Amino acid sequence: MHLTLSRAFRLLLRTKPPALPRRISGFDELRGLDYVSFKTDELSGTLAAVAALRKLLGKIVGQFTNLEEVKRLIKAGFGFGPLPIHIVAPDVAAGQLWQLPPYTNPPSVDVYLVTKRTTRRTRAQSALLEALLAAIEATPLESRTYPQPVGGLIQAG
Repeated sequence: MHLTLSRAFRLLLRTKPPALPRRISGFDELRGLDYVSFKTDELSGTLAAVAALRKLLGKIVGQFTNLEEVKRLIKAGFGFGPLPIHIVAPDVAAGQLWQLPPYTNPPSVDVYLVTKRTTRRTRAQSALLEALLAAIEATPLESRTYPQPVGGLIQAG
């Protein structure tokens, strides 16, 4: 198992509901809002860091395996949910998505390249795997980590 990259996530909502303050100060203000997320958003799943943030919040109205589907449902107003910062920066800048707390130190998720050592591979498969592993080893983790937003908020890049 090889750590390939790390992604930081934000909790986002379609637009700011009129009943909420301009900047939410804590999670209590999110209680009762519906939640849309990924199937791996469980305390024992890949998105455990994200699940820990929302475990006491709104009811889960949908869980999906596809990032674009989660984003589409959040933008359609089905609820709030987590999305990778680098994916949503343009949507936030365009006012299509609204950031929710935490505003600093967002949860991150590590992505791994997993292989089975005992698998017999073709020469092409072996060459591809060797090239991937060489690229991972040659690139410092900081360069494979999506940058943290300036000042804790998403900046369009």
